[in-house]
Amino acid sequence: MNTMSDCEMLLEQFSQQFQCKAWVCEKVGRRMSYLHPLKAGEERYREPLILCEDERFALFVQCDQISEQMKDWGWKVLDRVRRYFDENP
Repeated sequence: MNTMSDCEMLLEQFSQQFQCKAWVCEKVGRRMSYLHPLKAGEERYREPLILCEDERFALFVQCDQISEQMKDWGWKVLDRVRRYFDENP
């Protein structure tokens, strides 16, 4: 069973591993809705970028540099979030 705290922990690990601020938003029409508990890391004073996104969610980051390893982890975060919301509509 996937819980919201699992998603939060994975996002926190992601943020620490890549020394970035990261947060997840849900797409609502043409807008992005910030998912309150899914934010980790400290403000980096960089332009926020969408690291990865699917039809429902987007992972934003503020960081110095994006790597392939970071993108791979980003997809793992989004997969976990998607599973949580699919299991808990």
